Amino acid sequence: MLKHLFVLIVSLNGDIQSEDMYFYDIYQCNKFAAAVVQSKNEKTALHDARKTTITSYCVPRLLDPRTVKAY
Repeated sequence: MLKHLFVLIVSLNGDIQSEDMYFYDIYQCNKFAAAVVQSKNEKTALHDARKTTITSYCVPRLLDPRTVKAY
């Protein structure tokens, strides 16, 4: 049975780094997306973050929830 799940997409300087975390709920996925971007801002003192662009967002995918791990 197919169901809409939301995949968290994380990109670093435009290159997709991760697209394998699935969520049942868009709000939960968005919470993780925001945390990924916020963690970059917290590490600004350690690295020159201006040269690195991290984006994360959620995309709906029609999948069988029995074949992927979803949170």
